[in-house]
Amino acid sequence: MQEVELEEAAKTAELRANNALLRGRVEQAYRILNAAADSFAAVDPIEPARRKISKYAAVLGRHGDRYGG
Repeated sequence: MQEVELEEAAKTAELRANNALLRGRVEQAYRILNAAADSFAAVDPIEPARRKISKYAAVLGRHGDRYGG
């Protein structure tokens, strides 16, 4: 049950981070995604790193490639 709730919260955080990126607030997007990833430590200690590397780094990387910074 907790993992399902975390997934839903992470999806909301991803939407908020994308919104921040659209407004050029890269640091804010990073903080949002970092917090979303860290929230999974309660159910799996490896999951925060997995999300940061495989999922969230790509989002920020694409933004950097497209807009610089």
